[in-house]
Amino acid sequence: SQEKMEDCLKDGIALVAIAVPPDFARSIKLNKSSEYLVQINADNLLFANTVISTSNEIMQTFSAGVGQRLVEAINQVPSQAIRTVVPVKMGVRVINNPTLSYSNFVLPGLGGNALQLGLILATCTVLTGVYRPASVWCSASPAKIAVAKLIPYWLAGMLGFVAFIFVIVTFFYIPFNGDIGSLLLIGGAFTFAVVNVGGLVSAVAPNAVMAVQIPMLYIMPAFLFSGYSWPHLAMNSFSRIYSSVLPLTYSVDTFRDIMLAGYAPSLWENASFLFGFGVSLWILTVIVLTLHRRRAVSAVSAREVGI
Repeated sequence: SQEKMEDCLKDGIALVAIAVPPDFARSIKLNKSSEYLVQINADNLLFANTVISTSNEIMQTFSAGVGQRLVEAINQVPSQAIRTVVPVKMGVRVINNPTLSYSNFVLPGLGGNALQLGLILATCTVLTGVYRPASVWCSASPAKIAVAKLIPYWLAGMLGFVAFIFVIVTFFYIPFNGDIGSLLLIGGAFTFAVVNVGGLVSAVAPNAVMAVQIPMLYIMPAFLFSGYSWPHLAMNSFSRIYSSVLPLTYSVDTFRDIMLAGYAPSLWENASFLFGFGVSLWILTVIVLTLHRRRAVSAVSAREVGI
């Protein structure tokens, strides 16, 4: 049914649906025109453009073959002739991005990638060297230090996310068909995960120079491997594994779906993963800081014993 077909497209079960009427073959054999419908979810132009061009080619080839068998040098009146020459017609219905706008497709992903880059560069040095003054450990635990250092960046990231949405909607006229609550949920989960990526790097890196260089290996190819411009179903095993540890993989498609389609089938699943991913990284950051604390306290105790 039409309802089942649209549900499959909305839930992400299918990328394209083809509706063939029940009397399709009978109409052609009776020398009548027959029409089928191709329905496409065009929030991802990589699939939509391929479907439209390929469907036209298949339809023309099939229609020509059918017409050739039907004509067989029989004289026909014009109304019959046009149905014979073009026995099959294709209708196309594009949903979510009916104008097939490239800006609607690419800007939500590029904005998410830019936000990730800015947040990691801002947080990758925030904990570097914080364990060196031994007096720091006397006033706060590693967990408190990690929270106090990273929460301001998370809040700043959320402000940046809201500003980004405002800019692309107001100045680039990207449609916004979803609700702000869903967008803030995935935005908060995304910025939380990214901030904790930077926090872990800053805790592990031995100095500020390394802290800036290390995340470049992680975030520079992130947009390509996120599945936004290079579909996961075309990736090899290594690329899919690398993609599975990128916050962009679980966020940018959801950004775009909420804005263009008004819904995202994997919203809660992706948001839960990103929050869990961020918490796991925060725990690792605290463990690293705890190890540094022990070394710092041991070094101070050794100097006092020596004195």
